[in-house]
Amino acid sequence: MNSDELLVSSGRWLDAGLKQFDDEWDPDFCVHHVAVAVEHLLKAYLVSLHPALIVDRGDWQSMLHATGHGNRSKVPASRTRSIGVTEAFDRVKELLPQHLTVTKTEFLAVAEARNGIAHVGAYEATEMRKILTTCFRVIRPLLESLGASEGDYWKFNSKLRDQLEDEHVTQVGLTVTAKIDRARTTAGRLIYRLNRQDRIAIIAALNARSPQDLPPFAQQVERCPACDGRGWLQGQVWVEEIGIPVQNRSAKFAPTRYQCAVCQLELEGDQLEPVGLHYLVDLELTDEELRQFYIAADVERPGGEDEDAYVEIDR
Repeated sequence: MNSDELLVSSGRWLDAGLKQFDDEWDPDFCVHHVAVAVEHLLKAYLVSLHPALIVDRGDWQSMLHATGHGNRSKVPASRTRSIGVTEAFDRVKELLPQHLTVTKTEFLAVAEARNGIAHVGAYEATEMRKILTTCFRVIRPLLESLGASEGDYWKFNSKLRDQLEDEHVTQVGLTVTAKIDRARTTAGRLIYRLNRQDRIAIIAALNARSPQDLPPFAQQVERCPACDGRGWLQGQVWVEEIGIPVQNRSAKFAPTRYQCAVCQLELEGDQLEPVGLHYLVDLELTDEELRQFYIAADVERPGGEDEDAYVEIDR
């Protein structure tokens, strides 16, 4: 029973839970894992005072392990029986009444959600955000009481935490933040462990080619919001034609998707707006590019007052 080990375990469960937060996310895993992180952190604080404080009442064999007499116990340490999450909360609440402001009623919703997911695979999904923010309100004072580093604990999840707590941040904003956090973790694992020279070479190689085989006018290169790479925008291209002579017609590009090969970040639709990639671009197409456009759009090149032609480049 080691407080530091429980602290590390709590951070791992938190990170695993918040990584579920994207447009393909699993809310059950997210809530369950974050709630487990809270339980481990509550117990980390109690163990920092004395390991016996997390032992299930009346379990003599577990008490022997907690008091340093594990060699006399008839069961291995791995079978130590500890208190449940609600009792752990009650004990910490009594010890830190001024720091831990979450009420017992508020915390009961966290425990019920975790138990509901673990035992019957269900909980009140509409309460997800409230449950997570309650967990964060428990975590903060415990980290302070343990003297733990917030940076080491939250890793890349601090911005997502802040946005979850901000009622004005939309679900789209939360999704984008979660995707960027995950992409940064990926880049850190795959790229940033390398020396500078190798890292620059690999990033340049990955940036060199678009993941989509598209005409040059149908994509734009933009710096990645998550890493040092430069990703590719794909989207819609159209030519304004109504009442405009052919030689004066202009083309426009509207992004609908962004991909970065370095950190594997992918954003689409309204997810582009929070990172400033939703702009409209005026294109100056050569006659050959205009011909390619009409081929891609699968329409005949108009010679009169026809409807605007467009092609969606999002394959």
